[in-house]
Amino acid sequence: MALSLTVIPSVLLAQKSATEHTIRANEAVKTELNFNDRQDYEDANRGFIASIDGNAVLDKEGKVSYSVEEWDFLKSNTPQTANPSLWRQSQLNRINGLFEVIPDKLYQVRGFDIANMTFIRSDNGWIIIDVTTTDAAAKAGYDLIKKHVADLPVQGVIFTHPHCD
Repeated sequence: MALSLTVIPSVLLAQKSATEHTIRANEAVKTELNFNDRQDYEDANRGFIASIDGNAVLDKEGKVSYSVEEWDFLKSNTPQTANPSLWRQSQLNRINGLFEVIPDKLYQVRGFDIANMTFIRSDNGWIIIDVTTTDAAAKAGYDLIKKHVADLPVQGVIFTHPHCD
């Protein structure tokens, strides 16, 4: 059985109105941080090469394992119920695809899972640092790098910490 990491129970999607205290606290955050500074978005998009076709990671049975579109609600303005800083961080985390970090050497797949997948080009293939948390996301990442960078064999895998992230 495949587990989708993006299944959000509908009860959690039902939004209550923000209390006056929450509204004041979230408005205060807007005055404490510079939300006009777009550098984080530029940094997060730097080196973008490509994303997956169809906006979905599919499992072995062809079912959606992860849908990029499920996170489209983050394109909207911050609701009064959410901390603006956390909403912004979520928008940054939503940026997905294959990115070149160091030209011809280091690449990352981001935003298809709660974990990133990093590829280091060696003299004889790829060394992968972390492989996401699902086989579907790992396959999607490997397919992207083969298609858009180089179809090289995997020579090693490094796990930086116990998973699931």
